[in-house]
Amino acid sequence: MSYRPAAWLWLVVLMTMAPLALANETPTQDTPDPNAVVLAHANAVPPGGGYEWKDTGVPYDVTHLGDLVIGRSKKGTYCCGVTFAVAVRAATDLGLLEDKTLDQVKQLRHDWYGTVKEGAETLCVEGLERLGIGHAVAHDDAKAGDFVQFWRTNKSGHSVIFLRWITDDNGQRVGVEYWSSQKSTDGVGKRTEYLAGAPGHSGKVDPERFYIGRLHATPGAAPNPAE
Repeated sequence: MSYRPAAWLWLVVLMTMAPLALANETPTQDTPDPNAVVLAHANAVPPGGGYEWKDTGVPYDVTHLGDLVIGRSKKGTYCCGVTFAVAVRAATDLGLLEDKTLDQVKQLRHDWYGTVKEGAETLCVEGLERLGIGHAVAHDDAKAGDFVQFWRTNKSGHSVIFLRWITDDNGQRVGVEYWSSQKSTDGVGKRTEYLAGAPGHSGKVDPERFYIGRLHATPGAAPNPAE
């Protein structure tokens, strides 16, 4: 069954109930907030469900205009898969994929999963910018519902949806709370990790290799100059 964009009323109701959504992130029919749409779709994915990196990683069939982009994982999810699935549904609801071909959306998947050399460092951010449906965001402007690809000092990486920065008593960033699929949460769930070098923590997240991307609010929209 192909995915059909939900009505805006459904999104507003869902986000009212969603624990991931923030109070000021409810979109209106005239000015949708892309981050609120992302959070609504993230919250719609059941927590847990198992972690399995050898399958497709997606929690449901990902489709574009009725055609299959990638099939549902049979055993569980993993980071690139679950965040990609949410990104496609959110982008569909926002009308960002209406003029995109199936091959273009499949290319987005390859960028997102890091299966091509070009953009292998920033992954999801490269994919959003290449397809013209999103843009890079500075660390200071990050907000819940942004997509992130980060790397750790032990050379592992993670594809996540940003929730918030963790700060110390002086307001300095020491960690990040995010939503994704990982072994520690047996699949889908929220997790906190700390930045490498943060005082009082043994974190491994490399702040120099922390890349943030955000969906455009409408097709062809330019990023806000403040971002």
